[in-house]
Amino acid sequence: MDQIKQVAIVGGVHGNEFSGIYLVRQYLAQPEQVRRTSFSTEAVWANPEAHYAE
Repeated sequence: MDQIKQVAIVGGVHGNEFSGIYLVRQYLAQPEQVRRTSFSTEAVWANPEAHYAE
């Protein structure tokens, strides 16, 4: 089986899913929380415009 090399953590796709947004914002501010030596990790806030439109 192939080894995982990249992981994306995506929050806020629909704008009203606040838990994912809070986590992604925390991970963007403190990337060491999700950094691993065995794969690369990227946290993405998918749809900030929808969140602010709420």
